Amino acid sequence: MIDQGRCLAALETVTGLVVARVGSTTAVPSELQNLAAKVVETGAAALIEQGDFPEQSTQAGSLAARLWALYDKLLEALVAGVEALGDSPAVSMRPAYNFPPPLLTRYMNF
Repeated sequence: MIDQGRCLAALETVTGLVVARVGSTTAVPSELQNLAAKVVETGAAALIEQGDFPEQSTQAGSLAARLWALYDKLLEALVAGVEALGDSPAVSMRPAYNFPPPLLTRYMNF
């Protein structure tokens, strides 16, 4: 059974991390919304995996380590895309769940 509260908390945490890197949710153009969703999904999966199997998360080949590596690559691609499309990421903390729908809407109904 999926713990909705835990999943939403992980999504909220990772959304905050992504927003901290790109500056604000409005800095992510519509062309990059799907990539932003993928970054948040991958980070949340890594966070949950790390929480479920903490004894394995320090191993280089663990699923959590591979998910965090993928998250880092996707996040760098997102930041590069934001920069390439004209906005330079300026860090300003915003509340999580600021990404416009449908990015987080699909997580509300499990």
